[in-house]
Amino acid sequence: MRTIYCIFSFLNSRGTTPFYFKFHLTRAVNRMAVFFSFLMAISVLVMPAFSVDSESSKLQQEQITVRQEAVNVDNLEQVSRTRAAADSLQALADRARNENPQSAIYAALESLDISETIGYEQGVATANKILGSIYLLLGDYEIALEYLITALELNSELENRPEVGSVMNMIASLHVLQENYDRAIDYYTEAKMMMEELGQAETVGSLTMNIGVAHYYMENYEEALAHYEEAREIGESDEVENLRLYMIAITNIGNVLIELGEYTRAEDYLTEAIDYFRENRLNVNLSGTHLYLAKLYHRTREYEKALEQAENGRALSEEIEQSQYILESYELLAQIYEEMGDYEQAYINFKKHYQEQQFVFNEESSKQINRLQTQYEVEQKNQEIELLNTEVALQEAEVNRQKLWRNFLIAGVVMLAIVLVLLFRYNSLRKQANVLLKQRQKEIEEQNKQLVRLNEEKNEFLNIAAHDLRGPLSSLVGVAELLAHSDETDRTSRQEYIDIIKESTTRMLNMINDLLDVNSIENNQSRVNAAKMDVVPVADRLAEIYRAQAAGKNIWVEADIRFRPLKINADESHLRSIIENLLSNAVKFSESGSSVTIRLEKEHDTAKITVIDEGPGITEEDQKQLFGRYTRLSNKPTGDESSVGLGLYIVKNLTEAMNGRIRCESAPGKGSKFIVTFPLVA
Repeated sequence: MRTIYCIFSFLNSRGTTPFYFKFHLTRAVNRMAVFFSFLMAISVLVMPAFSVDSESSKLQQEQITVRQEAVNVDNLEQVSRTRAAADSLQALADRARNENPQSAIYAALESLDISETIGYEQGVATANKILGSIYLLLGDYEIALEYLITALELNSELENRPEVGSVMNMIASLHVLQENYDRAIDYYTEAKMMMEELGQAETVGSLTMNIGVAHYYMENYEEALAHYEEAREIGESDEVENLRLYMIAITNIGNVLIELGEYTRAEDYLTEAIDYFRENRLNVNLSGTHLYLAKLYHRTREYEKALEQAENGRALSEEIEQSQYILESYELLAQIYEEMGDYEQAYINFKKHYQEQQFVFNEESSKQINRLQTQYEVEQKNQEIELLNTEVALQEAEVNRQKLWRNFLIAGVVMLAIVLVLLFRYNSLRKQANVLLKQRQKEIEEQNKQLVRLNEEKNEFLNIAAHDLRGPLSSLVGVAELLAHSDETDRTSRQEYIDIIKESTTRMLNMINDLLDVNSIENNQSRVNAAKMDVVPVADRLAEIYRAQAAGKNIWVEADIRFRPLKINADESHLRSIIENLLSNAVKFSESGSSVTIRLEKEHDTAKITVIDEGPGITEEDQKQLFGRYTRLSNKPTGDESSVGLGLYIVKNLTEAMNGRIRCESAPGKGSKFIVTFPLVA
């Protein structure tokens, strides 16, 4: 409890002798503002999408009369016990919880009773959530938590994700009240992500605002302001029809601007919010906003305005029985009067604050005593029942004592049979458990073997790739350096070879990076820096490079360009890797004296790249596993080149990562065609 001291001076009954009371307010205003901000933020709740049919409309028109000033509770007993009635009562309670919380409680309790009676599970869950939200607004957190936990469990069982997120919002808010701010922010953030996935814009705004409230508690005012501004933007969007979220957001913005010393802007926001809350009878929000303005005018030493707003907030708080607001309003009034030098009024308001505080405390104590008394009475009844059962057992034992020996043998046989059955059942269960355990152990062993095999395959591939590629790379780089430092003879040819060698080594190094990062390719984590580009010059250049390489095997590499330009969106590095792998495989598996062709053409709206070889062809069985990783096919390279079985796997993944498609057309003895297509761009 906050401690309050005051210096209070007034005349005694004779009007001559002054009395002095020490009176000083600590932490009141800031903690009050935080509490108001929290209550306003949680007031945006998501009601389920009620399916109100003609029966529900009739109930609303004929059986439930709702005046603008309050819910007509007298009519609730006359409502028929149907789903439509339960839904209508929940809608009434949701509309009335800010204007008339007590009437809202009656409507929600009646809905809960109807839902439980007819077995309407979603109705039970929603009624519990509404009751939790009302008690949360009224400051009775223990009761609120009981209802909210029930609502969370029921909605989780029903897999109602929107309601789960909404209830998580309110439970997280209780963490704020318990000063577990970091944990509250975690809950709010998780619920916000869930609501964003479901497209629940209004609840996303509420959760965003609550995150700001938690930062306000932590005195991170700039961070709080940023979240309030985000909530306001959501409230202004077309996705949110009700202006309440927007108004609550600007109210909280006004409050945090007070802490940041921007009083003029804060006053504008709060004045706009008061007009809206008054017009729409949102009394909980209205009373809190009055007290915000009172805090603002108190900070700016405009005491008359501060008193007016504080009195408005106090009167409305008493009308709606909001105990926390009542306490804080008297506390704020006492401080204002003290600074004005009116110590008599300061003392009066402090006394009322103290009395209200004692009333709340006594009421809570009374509830606790009643709960303990009920628990004690239940325990007493249980003891009496236990004692009575004992007496009855003794009487029966006395009556049956003479029959004991006659029945002993029968009882012994029955017990022995039961024991034997239990032992047999236990033994059967143990055998079944052992069988299941052995099966599980066997499965684990098989999985371990598979993991070991996969790891060995990966290590083998990495060793082969590193060994086979690093040697040629080192040689090529060395040749490039020697040519760069040779004499001036045939400088043009020498420079051309240098460019080709350096370009080849660069591409091979890039290929090593892709190969060694094969897991990233499998998980779609390989970065694709797509841009508009022409396929023709890339393919033409690679054909030139591989023409020189294939010459050693007496294989001719030809570029058959049937359409140009062929513009696509692609990552040039990945496109080069695709074409290089296909050309390399074609040369690797072709016989001396054959040819390899890379054909570029337009087919409908696609760029078509075809690599054609005159090799041995591929069997149907090999084609089924052609694009798998570490695949070893029946065909062998014709020049003893190395093959780790990963090239076509990489080609397929890189092609599909750039929205392309790849297929193979082949038959034994008829060569192979690998066809890659990409969408054309204008």
